[in-house]
Amino acid sequence: MKFISLYSSSKANAAYIGGERGGVLIDIGCSYMALCKSLADHGVPLSGVHALLLTHEHSDHIKGLFQFTKNTDIPVYASHGTYQYIYGKAGAAYSRKHLHKISDLHSLADTAGYEVTAFRTPHDSAESIGFTVSDGKARAGYCTDLGYVTDTVTDALRGCDFAFVEMNHDRGLLMGNPDYPYYLKQRISGEGGHLCNEDGAELIAVLAGRGVCRFCAGHLSLANNTHDLCLTAARERLSACGITVGRDCTFDIAAERNAGQEIVF
Repeated sequence: MKFISLYSSSKANAAYIGGERGGVLIDIGCSYMALCKSLADHGVPLSGVHALLLTHEHSDHIKGLFQFTKNTDIPVYASHGTYQYIYGKAGAAYSRKHLHKISDLHSLADTAGYEVTAFRTPHDSAESIGFTVSDGKARAGYCTDLGYVTDTVTDALRGCDFAFVEMNHDRGLLMGNPDYPYYLKQRISGEGGHLCNEDGAELIAVLAGRGVCRFCAGHLSLANNTHDLCLTAARERLSACGITVGRDCTFDIAAERNAGQEIVF
């Protein structure tokens, strides 16, 4: 299987997980046309996408949803809370043949050969979730937009062959950013917000001790983080556990727009 982070930042998020039998998308925080172009850049045909999985309803995760449902017959899966929110805000714009609740996820195992499971994440949304995707041989975990790490999250991701984990902001940069009002800083750093570098690194260290050996950090804030700060936090926390990046595990950082990187596991 392979993982492709198509878009990853506080502005737009979309990812692809798949293999020889096609794959699934997670979120569509970019436009439909941008999504199609990014998939094409990686040689992935839209016809090979079996489902779109939504983590939650914030615009940086569903910006292109309407055009996606308008132009394709690919089923979209969301938590009950996200499903209800979307219909409550724009029910007339979506067909129920497109939007499904996660209780219907078992159908993917029958139609695409992928077993997808969802797990709750703590975030200030209707009902945010993360996912694991397995083809029976390898399993990937995807988890962003969480204010803190829960046992539910670590239990869901333990033993994955690959994990995509949020490292959204550097605390110092966020708190010292003059362009961010106090309430926004509190929201981002709070229990319904996003993981800072240190907390993301701690999650990675825990997972590394539970069998995960391939990681990618994502959802980095363009204003309050850098790749160097993210990498340093991960390396230092792993090193404290006796784990060396490059020897014991791999660690990548998702770009704002990925034009080439693919992670095979």
